[in-house]
Amino acid sequence: MALIKNKLINIENLGVKIDKNNKKLNDGYSEKSEPLYIELAKIVKQFPEKTPAEILYSVDDVPAFMGDYDTTIHILNIKIDDAIKRLEVASYMQDRNSIQTEINNWKYVIEKLEKNREEFENANTMYEEYKKKHSGVIEIIFSQEVKNEIVRFNVFLSNAFGMAGHPFEEDIVREIKDRFIFAMRKDMGTL
Repeated sequence: MALIKNKLINIENLGVKIDKNNKKLNDGYSEKSEPLYIELAKIVKQFPEKTPAEILYSVDDVPAFMGDYDTTIHILNIKIDDAIKRLEVASYMQDRNSIQTEINNWKYVIEKLEKNREEFENANTMYEEYKKKHSGVIEIIFSQEVKNEIVRFNVFLSNAFGMAGHPFEEDIVREIKDRFIFAMRKDMGTL
């Protein structure tokens, strides 16, 4: 009987040692992944809250976003020039007000698109540099769930900012960014 108790105590002690080694392994993992996740979360939060298509969708009679800010803004400027010519020949006050509203709306959209482009380009530059700098670490340290969210985020960026876009559901940008950050927090064990 004493021999069996001895063996059980040794097994329990072995289990404690394994747990302590696992904790040290997890602590080392957290030490390496935490600053990477924090840096990535800061970058992800800097992406614009709206896609170019959503901005365009907020006003009537605008071109579709085809993945190129310059072309879209150029088309809007042509529309403004045309509206200014129509404004010069409009005889009724109601027509003039309607045309002036169109012009103001298109100018507003151009301002929003330029701001959106600047935010996207700045955040995307940081994001691409991050992925290039940490590509090996991402493969080794990041959980599969976080790597899956990186793929989803990349697809979203390509669909929303890089090719012919359509308006996404309201708040989808925030939802995608939050889901990405949630996966990182879950991986770090901060939930």
